[in-house]
Amino acid sequence: MKRVLIIFTTLMRGGAQFQVLDLVQIMKNSGYEFSIFCIKEPGPLAASFEEVGVKVFAARMRHKFDLSSLRELYRVIKQEKIDIINTQGLGDSLFWGRSIGYMAGVRHFYSTIHSLETEGRDAFNQLNCLLNRITRYYIFVCDIQKELWRKQFRIPTEKTIVIYNGVEIEAPAADSKIDIRSELNLPANTRLVSIIARLHPIKNHRMFIDVANAVSKQVEDVKFLVLGDGDTRQEMEDYSRQLELENTVLFLGHKSNVMDYIAASNIITLTSRMEALPVSLLEAMSQGKPIVATKAGGVPELIWQGENGYTVELNDVDAMSRHVIDILSNPQREEALGNRALELCRENFDIVEKANEFVALLDEA
Repeated sequence: MKRVLIIFTTLMRGGAQFQVLDLVQIMKNSGYEFSIFCIKEPGPLAASFEEVGVKVFAARMRHKFDLSSLRELYRVIKQEKIDIINTQGLGDSLFWGRSIGYMAGVRHFYSTIHSLETEGRDAFNQLNCLLNRITRYYIFVCDIQKELWRKQFRIPTEKTIVIYNGVEIEAPAADSKIDIRSELNLPANTRLVSIIARLHPIKNHRMFIDVANAVSKQVEDVKFLVLGDGDTRQEMEDYSRQLELENTVLFLGHKSNVMDYIAASNIITLTSRMEALPVSLLEAMSQGKPIVATKAGGVPELIWQGENGYTVELNDVDAMSRHVIDILSNPQREEALGNRALELCRENFDIVEKANEFVALLDEA
């Protein structure tokens, strides 16, 4: 059995980390043994990996040239007799994961990139380019991301491949509409428009609040749910109060049962400035929900315009508001968009198929 070390910077509660957590569980009988190494702190999801039998190691790197943490990575690679390294994301995991791995004798490297961001320190960008020759594949989660990275880092085309993020395809939870509304002390006929994203400037929640302001003036019995937490939460709550929306826009924080909230929602939105392939929208599709989102990164690769939802330009509050109002005002349209979303999700984003695609790449090592 070959041993694969997956290297993250940290196991934060992010889409990439949850995606890998799902994948390793599906791949546990694939002939590979997976373990995790965190360059920095293990993070809040470490326990979830350990609960499913995946070892988690952490170096707790204090700065980019912390030799003690690099020695720890080298030690773990040797101790665990690692055959393959899969780096996840950018920064320290991408550079040091491959560099130290090569020094430790590993010769099979796969680098999964989840972000659309390509900018960084010029020196490290150049060094990462030098590591192209030892990297078997760069795995991207959407086509636009692959092209950006291929040009920026001079990656040979034959070393690039797209494996879309995936989700478990479940039957939508029919009773969630009542359960969640009851939990929030809302009438059963309340329409819900939700956003699932950490509160960070890149997620652009101000646009979501502006849409809530516009829509709530024309549609009765509608609430806007903000699922997630982060640095800009207080700022966004203050902005919501300035618009007198404190009873219309509900900040719910992180929820462990986020799928129940998705199932209960009428529409899922995303207002990001930059995205690769957001898992929250795939989860919405798996529950048969219409989506209205900004044209950020790979989002248009998820949304067939007018079939399972709509994309709008960044900060085009009027366009997003019109689409939300149209869907909320037309239950048959909402159902048709949602049915097509679930159909497209089954065809293109089943996580079992994504796991099989990843294993097929590992088999080439």
